[in-house]
Formats: sequence, C-alpha cells, structure tokens
Amino acid sequence: MTLQLLQSIDPDVTNPATLGATASLMNSIRGCISEFTKIHQQYIKFQNMLELERVKLENRKEIMKYRKDLADGKANADVKETELIEMGSTDLIDFIEYKKEKKEKEDERK
Repeated sequence: MTLQLLQSIDPDVTNPATLGATASLMNSIRGCISEFTKIHQQYIKFQNMLELERVKLENRKEIMKYRKDLADGKANADVKETELIEMGSTDLIDFIEYKKEKKEKEDERK
C-alpha cells in the first residue's frame, strides 16, 4: 500500500531502492505518530488525574476547616441535608473541563 502511495505521488520513480527507502520512512513516520498519540493521551489522563486530586484536596481542606469551626462554635450547625448524586469518571472530567473554562473566562475579564 505504501509503495502504491509513493508511486501515485511520483509515478516516474522506478528505482526499487528509492521506493523501499521511502516506504520504510513513511512507515517509521506512521509509527512515530502512533507512539506520540499514545503518549499524549496518557499525558492528558495524567493531567486530569492531577486536577481531580487537587479538587479533592481543596474539598478536604474545606471540610476540615468547617469541622474546626463547628467544634469551636464559629460555624452554623443548622445545615440542611443534601441529596448526593452519583457521578462517573466522565462526569468528573466534564466538570473539571467546565471549571477550567470558567477560570479562563474569569482570567480574561481581569
């Protein structure tokens, strides 16, 4: 298939060594692109995991602060019960992307 592609680009090429070298080069480039795509996808997943961990840490800090304030009598103990909603990982990724976009819009306004 690669040889046919090369011959369609340059039909005058008749040297088998040139054809073979070009086919080898095209296959190598295809392999590099494939590896780059895999690595990039892993990088995106890693960045999303880091952002998720950061959000979790912020939430834990807020809970700890609220518990401390509640124990010290500074916080309002009259809290309504909140219905919990089950979320999947895709929902969390969508939420993180929404927060990023919102933050970028706020940064642009400043």
